[in-house]
Amino acid sequence: MRSIEHAKTRISSLIGKSKFEKMVGVAAVLTELLAERKVKPIIVGGLAVELYTKSDYTTVDIDLVISGGRLPGIILLKRQPSMI
Repeated sequence: MRSIEHAKTRISSLIGKSKFEKMVGVAAVLTELLAERKVKPIIVGGLAVELYTKSDYTTVDIDLVISGGRLPGIILLKRQPSMI
């Protein structure tokens, strides 16, 4: 992924999609951003269960465990109401 601005554009393109599509789309963008730092995120928690059960179980957040690479400091992501 080229930049944070490109990531924001991709996330904005999720407007109008289902909650599930938005969550999977955001997880995909995060995966691409982290891959540039050689970090491999693994979806865990509610979203993992939602994927496994084909949406029989639903959640409202994305939990990731990361491995590999090095992250400088702490990454804090806050959902902006105008984004999706």
